Amino acid sequence: MKFVVGLVLGLVLVPLGMYLYLTGSSVPVATTDDEELAAEPWFYVGDRDIFPEEFLPFLGLTGEQCRVFLAAHADLLKPEFWNAMQQQQRAGAVVDIFPYPPSRRLRPVAE
Repeated sequence: MKFVVGLVLGLVLVPLGMYLYLTGSSVPVATTDDEELAAEPWFYVGDRDIFPEEFLPFLGLTGEQCRVFLAAHADLLKPEFWNAMQQQQRAGAVVDIFPYPPSRRLRPVAE
């Protein structure tokens, strides 16, 4: 599931060339009734701002799929995860995320 989500998010973000320049933060919490009921965002949203907690509605998971996703990958919905990934990449780390555990991956056949 993390592979699929990473692929979906990668297809959205990477071609834009913005992944390392995105600012991952939490959606601000309304402090007044006017802010809560506003038709438009009452807070500034820049071109490079993303809100990871908004990914779940975008993915369209419901019921059991949503429960399983959250049990395994709730970290993808937190700005801290994405900010940490950016820091690792800026530091030169190459992060491998595999869709399957080692026991389920294809292996070369011994001759």
